[in-house]
Amino acid sequence: IGELAVESGSVRMDSLAEIKRTARFTITEQEAQDIDWLSDRIRPVFCLKMPEIRKTYKAWGKIDASFSRSSIAYLSDGTQVAENIPRLEPSQMVYGKAIMIEEGTTNLVNINNFAFANGASLVDIVHPVTGKTVKAIKLPQGANMPTAYSQYLNLSTNTNYTVSFDLWASDNSNAAINIDLYPDTLPETSKTPTTNVQRHAWTLSSSNSDMGNCRLRFFDNTSQPMPNDVYIAMIQLEQKPYATSFIDGTRSPETLTIPTAGVLNPQEGTVECWVYIDDRFINGMAGKYAWIWGTKGSPYYPNLNLYRNGPTNTLRFVSRDANNQSCIEKPLSQISVGWHYISCTWKSSRLAFLLDGQLVGEVVSPYLPNAVDAQMYIGHNPSAGEQCNSLIDDLRISSIARSDAEILAAYQSGQPLPVDEWTTAKFDFDNRLSGEYFTIVNDSKPVQWIEWPLGIFMPSSPTRKSDGGRIVREVEAYDTSLILKEDKFTDRYI
Repeated sequence: IGELAVESGSVRMDSLAEIKRTARFTITEQEAQDIDWLSDRIRPVFCLKMPEIRKTYKAWGKIDASFSRSSIAYLSDGTQVAENIPRLEPSQMVYGKAIMIEEGTTNLVNINNFAFANGASLVDIVHPVTGKTVKAIKLPQGANMPTAYSQYLNLSTNTNYTVSFDLWASDNSNAAINIDLYPDTLPETSKTPTTNVQRHAWTLSSSNSDMGNCRLRFFDNTSQPMPNDVYIAMIQLEQKPYATSFIDGTRSPETLTIPTAGVLNPQEGTVECWVYIDDRFINGMAGKYAWIWGTKGSPYYPNLNLYRNGPTNTLRFVSRDANNQSCIEKPLSQISVGWHYISCTWKSSRLAFLLDGQLVGEVVSPYLPNAVDAQMYIGHNPSAGEQCNSLIDDLRISSIARSDAEILAAYQSGQPLPVDEWTTAKFDFDNRLSGEYFTIVNDSKPVQWIEWPLGIFMPSSPTRKSDGGRIVREVEAYDTSLILKEDKFTDRYI
């Protein structure tokens, strides 16, 4: 009978042989809607008001970093890595793997082009460390003055070059091996092999005219028979004052960028990471800039960055606005070789630089950038140069300036940095380039009603009453879905 107003009503389950259900309603008639007492039916609906639902949960998100290197490269275990695939090395810590960001180089020699004399030869041998078969120069036991020469080289005058190679022997008979450029007046050097593989590097500066036609030479100069077999592998000559990782040919520079939108707040934040600082970073790269991370403005300033400052040979954290800068630095001579946890925090009242949980320095009311470029550069500068040539691990970026106490506790925990509600990106580099974060979501659902019908009832015996100008009917109704035995119905009405 439609949307008739129910003055009052109840649904009563009568026993009537557990079959019959009846309901009684008091209904106010409405002139605009007549009731057909024979055909109309009443459908009561039970309504239940549900409580408001509130819940809080973590919504996890992902930030994708972008890596590039337009050539192959090699892991430290000799595994070849395809172009544009990052080198994720064991970090030798509890944190799984770390990413290598290294400058490009060209190897000026090819072991396959070496010439040999007095019993020296080129052999295939299983590398004792990597377990992979490699090409190696063999200076055999019993040979007198065995020698291996590279192809002729056209080297530049007054330029630094570095030779690097793996060296080992069949036993510890201590046969010193000489290395030089021949013919040349440069001094030679010697290395003593052992059964343990050692990676040696020798840096020299060409200074005379015959560098345009010389050869790299490995030889024994004792005039005595070799006491053992000596092997030289992974030979590299590059035009640098320090060695980089081995490549047979040319390795392109590596880059890694992270979007800054929603990740790095130039007005307040924290960047933390673990970095492996080797002797090359401390001493071999003297005078050279090398970025660990940084941003740039337009066109270059303002920015935030952590880098090796070449002129002062310091590790420097700097923040700049368009015209001024605030910086904190630590002499590299005061930093030991090994893994270090580096933290940089900034806000309007304080700039701070911490190394291994200890405060290096702070600046009160520093100059800060009001905006930065769309990318954050990890391990290199915005021009894809000045690589740190090292491993970076467990990089966390936060939206707040974390306290010194919190940073010290993180360092002392011996655990990876956690992801919390202030983390805007956390990169663990464990076989992936994506970073993670989460946001706290407070989800509430408004009050809801649930309802279900109580049956379809057939009105019967309406009693008509007048009540203060209203016409009211008291209606007794019967559920049509059941056979009402006593009322002699023989069929159901649905």
